[in-house]
Amino acid sequence: MTDINARIAKANGWIAKNTSAGHTYWINDEYPRGLTQCPQYTTDWRLAGELIVEMATNNDGKEEDYNEVIIWKNITKNKWYCELSCLWKPLEADTPQMAICLAFLEWNGE
Repeated sequence: MTDINARIAKANGWIAKNTSAGHTYWINDEYPRGLTQCPQYTTDWRLAGELIVEMATNNDGKEEDYNEVIIWKNITKNKWYCELSCLWKPLEADTPQMAICLAFLEWNGE
């Protein structure tokens, strides 16, 4: 999961910096003082929600360019899915946040 969080963070402008003591912290324009760990998109609903908004609005805010984002659970398989109207297949994961993250990476070309 760390790799997925790091890939999404980098795609959203976060930069990993190393201290002289060998610790890593993450900075961006909103948090110039940094965070002690990579943003946890795969578990944090607020961050996953930001990804949904970003994918739905297609980054330019024009109504005709909006994507439909659908999240559902298949109770038979006990899996969560996230599907975008601009992608050809739903992305499957064990949690809804992870499904959102996988859809974001696919949508963003990662």
